[in-house]
Amino acid sequence: MVSAVRERLDKAQVGAWFRPSELGGNAAEQTLSRLARDPESELVRAAKGLYFKSGVPDPFFGKQKPAPIEIAKRVATGRGVGPAGAFAAAYLGLTTQVAPRPALTVVGTPPAGVEGVDWQVRKNPARAQLNFAEVAVMEVLALFPYGTEVEWDEVVDRVAELRNRQEVNLRQIQKAVAAERRKPALRRNFDRLLADLAA
Repeated sequence: MVSAVRERLDKAQVGAWFRPSELGGNAAEQTLSRLARDPESELVRAAKGLYFKSGVPDPFFGKQKPAPIEIAKRVATGRGVGPAGAFAAAYLGLTTQVAPRPALTVVGTPPAGVEGVDWQVRKNPARAQLNFAEVAVMEVLALFPYGTEVEWDEVVDRVAELRNRQEVNLRQIQKAVAAERRKPALRRNFDRLLADLAA
C-alpha cells in the first residue's frame, strides 16, 4: 500500500489533489500524513482528508500551500460553493473593490478547517448543483444595483461571455432562482437578464 501511494504521488503533476478515500482509506491516510510532515516532501496537508502536491519546497519558505479559495472549492465540492455578495462582483470583474478575506457561500453547515475565508450559509438546496461562476452570477443578481460599480448592460455582457464560454448554465441558475424564497430582487433581475440575453 505504501509503495502504491508513493508511486501515485511521484507520477502526479504538481498541483494534483489527493484524498485518502481515493487511494485506499486509512493506510493511505497514514502514508499521506507522514509525507506531509516531511519537510522535504512535495506533499502538503491542505485540510482534513485533503492533500496537495505543491512541488519541491522552497529552501527559505518551505512548502507552498494552495490558496484558501482553492482549498475551499475542494472541501465544499457539491455544496454550492461560490463567491458571496460583493466578492462575487469582484470575481466577475464587476467591481474593483476587493475584500481583505474572500467570502464564500455553501449550502448547509460550513466546512471546518479552512482558514482564510469567511463562509456564508445558503439554505436553498438547488444551489448545490451550481458551479463557482454560476453561484457568482446568482449572488450579483440578488444584490444589483448594489455591490457593483457597473451599469446593468455590463452585467448582461459579462454573463453572456460566461455563457458563450460554457462556464455558466443559465438553466441550472434558473432552477436555483425558482427555489429561492424572499428574494424578489433576484427573481426580477434574473428575468430581466434572460430577456436582455434573448434580445
